Amino acid sequence: AQALMEEHGINQQVLDARLIGESFVKSTQSVSRVKDWESSLIWTIARAFGCTVMFQPGSSYYRDPFGRFIFVGHRDKVKLAEYAAVFLLRKIFKARAEFGKKLRHGDRKFKTLQLDGFCKGWVYEVKKKVHVFANDKKVDELIQEHVNRIASGKKHEAQKRAAGQLGTMEGMRAGREVEINRPVTGPRVNP
Repeated sequence: AQALMEEHGINQQVLDARLIGESFVKSTQSVSRVKDWESSLIWTIARAFGCTVMFQPGSSYYRDPFGRFIFVGHRDKVKLAEYAAVFLLRKIFKARAEFGKKLRHGDRKFKTLQLDGFCKGWVYEVKKKVHVFANDKKVDELIQEHVNRIASGKKHEAQKRAAGQLGTMEGMRAGREVEINRPVTGPRVNP
């Protein structure tokens, strides 16, 4: 096997690099400046699956202007991170919309403050439920090498946004009710 690898110019580093993959999740809130609660949720998911995450800003010139989060990690785990992110983003927006219907009084600024607070509270509670599955040191090093190759050198920081107390408390209550289960993979069975 080593002779064949040498003949075809394949070394252990090439084989190791194939273990690293990428997965993308569209931001539903951010074009170029990430909201702090969204960033917190995405990073929680990334850490839980042993990934790192980058943000690729969108542009108003595109049909879909929103930016996207790029998970980089072990090729099997980035798909799990993508699944978890899509699942939790759907959950938070459904809960946020239900809370928003309750806000009948107040101006737009007040409602935005409460909705941001709701999201922060929700993420705070959900973070407690996400269990960490740590990578071994070698996989973490491979992930960092991959990120260094594709990173544009830009650092994106989340916006620091104020949050309403009512919204935060309601978000924490709603976040406590979220159930997170491992996805089940395998062949599909047709009934």
